[in-house]
Amino acid sequence: MKRCRGGGTWIAMLMLVVLPTLTSGQESKAVEREYPFSAVAVKAALQQLGAYRGARLPALEGFIKMERAEIPRYERPYYEFKIELTPVATNQTRVRAKANVSAWYADQQGKDSGYQAFESNGRLETDLLDRLNDFLASNGSVLAVDVHSLEKQIAAVRQQRADAEHHVAQLEKQVRELQVFKDQASSKEYSWVPKRPVLRY
Repeated sequence: MKRCRGGGTWIAMLMLVVLPTLTSGQESKAVEREYPFSAVAVKAALQQLGAYRGARLPALEGFIKMERAEIPRYERPYYEFKIELTPVATNQTRVRAKANVSAWYADQQGKDSGYQAFESNGRLETDLLDRLNDFLASNGSVLAVDVHSLEKQIAAVRQQRADAEHHVAQLEKQVRELQVFKDQASSKEYSWVPKRPVLRY
């Protein structure tokens, strides 16, 4: 019975060591949702929310998959999002967000100090998509109009650029033609032959 108890204790200890290792090795999954707006409108909303700028966290606790007892040595927690926009239809966009969390590890001996990455628990991603949903619900119609106006301005600018490039191409063609004419004119050799006087008797 003692051997059985000892073996069970050994297996239990082994599981306690192996399971956290497997959990920490898993990659955090991205959170995704679909919104009834174009990709341009959704991206504009995300820019308004500051989603493409990283920011400091008040603490690591509550944002990563790590026990509280393992956190105290980490300082200056920081996060940034990796965002993917996938147009599903004309006015339907899938947003996929994943938070990359990092913090400074302060080694007491000063040998292994440095920034380390952590697995997000999904709170940051869910919060971002919730805020995006609220923003689009409140400003979606105005944003759609602004985006349409912006697209028209972009199209007008592109047309102006195309016209300018066409005009430049015509001027360059004229310059080349004048250069060819100049080269041909300079290559011709001219000689002057004095005219003999006419003698009359």
